[in-house]
Amino acid sequence: MDERTARYYRERANETFERFDSAPSRVGAYLATTFPPGSRVLDLGAGSGKDVRLLLANGCDAYGIEPTDELRGLAINRYPELSGRLISGKLPDLGRPFGGTFDGILCSAVLMHLTQTELKLASHVIRNLLRPHGKLLISIPGMRPDISAEHRDPDNRLYEPYTGADLRKTFEAAGLRFLSEHEDPDPKNRPGYSWIILAFEVAD
Repeated sequence: MDERTARYYRERANETFERFDSAPSRVGAYLATTFPPGSRVLDLGAGSGKDVRLLLANGCDAYGIEPTDELRGLAINRYPELSGRLISGKLPDLGRPFGGTFDGILCSAVLMHLTQTELKLASHVIRNLLRPHGKLLISIPGMRPDISAEHRDPDNRLYEPYTGADLRKTFEAAGLRFLSEHEDPDPKNRPGYSWIILAFEVAD
């Protein structure tokens, strides 16, 4: 995440938290089918912790990484069950969070904030955190009418214009097998907005 994007989330953490937490999950319809009960799942860019809580409710052993201290603190304060399950970290420099590998990784509304170089590095980091046959679920913007020619939204956040084909090429090169792609309406019903949902599996 570049500094201008990170600054937005730091300075507007309360507003961002409430917006994330009150909106329907972008990937909620896919969580149970991608990550069965008992799966150990890591949410990268957990935000308000909403998807971690949904995964826990579905019977998963779920954890989250959130780079913005302010957002993470708000999530743990609002939802004490997230204590010990949300830690600081950011792509592509994750290390070995929570002491090991995972059956699944969720990366919802995160990768568009990475440069192309960071995305390539992140794809290998994610692959190395997944166990054999581990699943990866991604969401990225499909249509979004407010992005400038410099790939910035009105709040100056970076929105690299990745397509499903771009991510398929990147993650297949990292050793993941493509499973599916869907384009869904915006969960907040904003006209002209959509989200692309992709699923992958460790190839070996």
